[in-house]
Amino acid sequence: MTAKYLRRSNFLEAILKVGDSPVWKSILRNRMLLRKGLRWTVGTGENIRFLWDNWLDNSNLVEILDKDISMLSNSECTVSEFITQ
Repeated sequence: MTAKYLRRSNFLEAILKVGDSPVWKSILRNRMLLRKGLRWTVGTGENIRFLWDNWLDNSNLVEILDKDISMLSNSECTVSEFITQ
């Protein structure tokens, strides 16, 4: 399924398409339920978007802090940019 449906995006951001299989459509429709049980393994932090990925209560920091993203200098920064030695 990864090779077929996730070539250009990750599972949590995949968009449902008309020609997708019934199984894949069902999986995508139930992502919110899956998200509730997901937890991060930060590691290097290169794959976790600081502002857009969920941190608390299944919400991202933009939603939690109610910030206008146009005011942010780098809205696509990753957690790795905040990790220091």
